[in-house]
Amino acid sequence: MKCSEDIKKCKFRIGIGLIFASYVAWASTLVIGGLAIKNNTRILYFVTISIYVLNWLFFGVGLFLAGKEGFRYSKNLLKKVRSFFTSGSKNSKTGGLEQ
Repeated sequence: MKCSEDIKKCKFRIGIGLIFASYVAWASTLVIGGLAIKNNTRILYFVTISIYVLNWLFFGVGLFLAGKEGFRYSKNLLKKVRSFFTSGSKNSKTGGLEQ
């Protein structure tokens, strides 16, 4: 019984890691894709498409391993990370800096 619980926990953690990695890969796709358009570089187009495909692979495998609970957990984790980086941006007069 203990071994199966450890395996479930391990799958859950790996799944969360892959889902979160897919979020990061999605953001890097935007950045590298923008550079590819700006510089008109074929290799960057290839890299962008490759990252996009890997992004869906990571997300699919992560979702398979972590399940619905893992997806909900990763969404909440992403919200926490996003709010950490944007917590001071509500004050528009100071540009997000508190006085």
